[in-house]
Amino acid sequence: MTFSEAISSGFRNYVGFSGRASRSEFWYWILFTVLVSIVTSIVDFGALSSNVMPFSSIWSLVTFLPSLAMGVRRLHDTDRSGWWWLLSLIPLIGIIVLIVFGVLREHAVRTDSGLIHWARRSRRRCMSLLVALLRRPPMSVIWPLSGQSGHQPAIAEQSRFMK
Repeated sequence: MTFSEAISSGFRNYVGFSGRASRSEFWYWILFTVLVSIVTSIVDFGALSSNVMPFSSIWSLVTFLPSLAMGVRRLHDTDRSGWWWLLSLIPLIGIIVLIVFGVLREHAVRTDSGLIHWARRSRRRCMSLLVALLRRPPMSVIWPLSGQSGHQPAIAEQSRFMK
């Protein structure tokens, strides 16, 4: 899906909470809303020079429902309920989990043309890496220092997660 198709799909299905949204559609939508938010903030600060931000507020109201619907459809694509979107209410950890879900491939789905998409393996890898990151400091999991004796178990753990 191209950038313009993703934007038109986002506004066309602005209250469509059923169905699926591909990774490209979801991330192009996120990119579009962030870029326009930056532009509206610049216009608000530059043109109005006050604490009132009417353009940013209007843009946030216009894209609230389409963004919510796009997120729910993306969760459906990874074979999760849209209620998982409530994780965004948990500070930091909820957002990290939703970003991981947004990056995952689509779940195994048989399409009309008979193609099968598999993502169970990558889902296990991402969730295992997320659990490892939450248990240990990030540098000991991602890039262990080979010269220090205390980091050898992290190398074994990392190789186990990447199988």
